[in-house]
Amino acid sequence: MKLPFANQAVVERHKLELYLLSPTHPDGRHKQRAFAAAGFTLANVQALQSEILKLARESELCDEVPSPFGKKFVVKGEIATPYGEPMRLCTVWMLRRGEPPPHFVTAYPWKR
Repeated sequence: MKLPFANQAVVERHKLELYLLSPTHPDGRHKQRAFAAAGFTLANVQALQSEILKLARESELCDEVPSPFGKKFVVKGEIATPYGEPMRLCTVWMLRRGEPPPHFVTAYPWKR
């Protein structure tokens, strides 16, 4: 199953800058280490944003998870990294009130 309305997916840049790539965010700082190890930093945040959107549009690995805030989807796959090694990533998306577009919630390294 693919992410519904994947071609309309939204990854807000501040979510990446202030959360996933932040070394000081209480939750994000742990994820930041993994992204930094793959070559993603604030200097190339656009590359991470593009790869996450590409994953949302192309991945066939998608699960729907119940949520009180809307329809939540988990999309897994690999993204290209600045260091050239693929990174397995699990991304979470939300259809607010069940309507498009899907909004990016979070991402974290995924181990099979």
